[in-house]
Amino acid sequence: MSRTRSGRELGTQGTPDIPERTVSPNIEDPEDLEQNVGDNRLPLPNVNVPIDPAMFQQQMMAMMNLLTQSVANQNRQSASPAPPKIQEPKVKDPETFHGQRDSLNAFITECELVFELQPSRFGDDRTRVSYMISLLRGTPLLAVRPLLSFNPRPYFLDNHRLFVEYLQTNYGDPDEKGTARRKLKNLRQTTSASAYFAEFQQYIAILGWADQDPIIDKALDGLKSYLKDEVARSGHRPNTLSELIAFIIPLDNRLYEREQEKRYETRNATSRPTTNVKPTQPTAMTSATSATFTPRSTNFADTKPTTANYTRTTGSAPRGPLSDAEKQRRRDHNLCLYCAEQGHSATDCPLAQARSARTQVKFETRQTPSSGNGQGSTN
Repeated sequence: MSRTRSGRELGTQGTPDIPERTVSPNIEDPEDLEQNVGDNRLPLPNVNVPIDPAMFQQQMMAMMNLLTQSVANQNRQSASPAPPKIQEPKVKDPETFHGQRDSLNAFITECELVFELQPSRFGDDRTRVSYMISLLRGTPLLAVRPLLSFNPRPYFLDNHRLFVEYLQTNYGDPDEKGTARRKLKNLRQTTSASAYFAEFQQYIAILGWADQDPIIDKALDGLKSYLKDEVARSGHRPNTLSELIAFIIPLDNRLYEREQEKRYETRNATSRPTTNVKPTQPTAMTSATSATFTPRSTNFADTKPTTANYTRTTGSAPRGPLSDAEKQRRRDHNLCLYCAEQGHSATDCPLAQARSARTQVKFETRQTPSSGNGQGSTN
């Protein structure tokens, strides 16, 4: 077979061989058309074959439509709106840390909550460590401050985990579990049940107790006796600590409210005037004096206050000094240290002021007869 000067092979009749034309895609079938365009298999016009203008125009229009659609899809993906920015909650800064062992865990926990709720502010360890250092005071700050001028910083000042370990090593409890075990052993309810269970759960978490039976036994052992009685009276033993807390705390609050109601009822009952007492006859004393005070006996030496008289006059029985536990309970509930009521303090307690006034009247009336007897004996 001979060749032309351009290197193309000649056929038997001396004409160049024409390559077989690729089958044209069906322009009415979008899938076939898209596949051929994607695979770059759209045929190019053959110069040796007559071109149908109508067919060529249809092919060009189909290609333009596919290119336009492809560009539109790309623009749509690039112009898709960014995900909405989540507004982080405002969080109060933790309390400053002065080096107390019993407050270190609370300080670390509060800092971790801030980091979790505001991740955009604390994206790296160096920022977190610097934030914690800004909350140090006293000895912890004095120990770290010289290291901040080093360039580069010590590694533990740029690593959050290592800085927490540094605080726990230098200012934490070296025997945290032992301390928690001793405190749990001596723990007793002295104020409200909610305060008792808050402290109880703190020690349980440190010790890592998981078995519910010993936890419930220990929790019941430290409760006040009247709450233990209520648990026994209910006939139901809680299976978990959560069930016990859900039963005891509302019960303790209700019993405390009832105790306050009983005190209020007793005070109102004792403050009412008695109707079966025969009124005393007017004497030669002036009307103002007789209306103010009428002595029951002229012999004041024989007059001795009894418990009944004291109760009717003051509304309460004689009492000794308050225990430390009772004082703390009244402070926790914002109660008056004198009458255990809300709304005022012991300095402006109306019962305390009334008692003081009655004591002054008794003192003055007892002084008057004794001075007269003294003059008579002199004569």
